[in-house]
Amino acid sequence: MVLATFIDVVRELGLPTLVGVAVGALIAHYAAKSRAREDHERTLEALAWKDEREAARRVLQGAERIKKMRQDDPEVVRSGALHTAWNDHVFAPSCLVRNDDLAARARSGQSVIFLAYLVADRENPDYAVVRVAEDVEEWAKAWLRREEAPGAHIPPAERVGQLARSRGAGIVSIEPLNELLSRLA
Repeated sequence: MVLATFIDVVRELGLPTLVGVAVGALIAHYAAKSRAREDHERTLEALAWKDEREAARRVLQGAERIKKMRQDDPEVVRSGALHTAWNDHVFAPSCLVRNDDLAARARSGQSVIFLAYLVADRENPDYAVVRVAEDVEEWAKAWLRREEAPGAHIPPAERVGQLARSRGAGIVSIEPLNELLSRLA
């Protein structure tokens, strides 16, 4: 009898309804918190994608700029301005794109253009310089179109260094790289 009276009092006070409301509010709170976290992550990813696309556009423009600089002034390699332009307009924006292939191509480009600077007084580095710019340009165009990037023509930076020193006796040359690139073309 006491138990029945207690249950009647609880029902009259509306306690089951209050507990239901509290539990429902907690569930709704945690569900909203989870949705907000997912929305936040989606927003961050969309912003990162937008920033990557802008950086890829800058990489493309930088590669085109390198080719134009080389066309306009044949002495640009000798002055070191081409290496600086590569670092500022191709390598730096490439670091903002989350892609290992682009990073490898940009590092290889640094090596090729620095090598070109070293040998510009005695060898013709034009082919390698233009090819590395075209390599990055092709990648950026494909990536911006959401297509698969073509294979790299320029070897990795470490291989560029090996090729440059392949003549031995401390002689640095771009000719072995030019020969390799002409065979791959």
